[in-house]
Amino acid sequence: MTGAGEQPPGEFPRAAYEFIFAALQHVVSRLPERRHISGRELVDGVCDLASWEFDFLAPTVLESLGLVRPEDLGRAVFEMVDLRLLSRREEDTPADFDLSLTFRQMIPPVRDHLSEIRDELTSKVIGNRG
Repeated sequence: MTGAGEQPPGEFPRAAYEFIFAALQHVVSRLPERRHISGRELVDGVCDLASWEFDFLAPTVLESLGLVRPEDLGRAVFEMVDLRLLSRREEDTPADFDLSLTFRQMIPPVRDHLSEIRDELTSKVIGNRG
């Protein structure tokens, strides 16, 4: 067990494991009943929670945690399984996270709100001139 501020064993920073727990809770809280979730469901949950919490910075934040690809998430998850912090089903494997994409590719870009406002104001100004 690690103390406050100590780096947990593994290749990822403490914040990465904490974010994975938060993403897991994020997914489970939206299910009609509590159950085991798949690797793909967790990947989608990480994308969703990161987008919600960090907006357009989501891919950058995940990269700062060492989570560049879903495969990185899979390695972190299986480290947590080895430490008995998470459970797995017999059929769960790290390959469940092999999606051949980066989180940057998976997380849709957030619309540039300033551009939307600028476009709206421009159309009003041009519309008032005519």
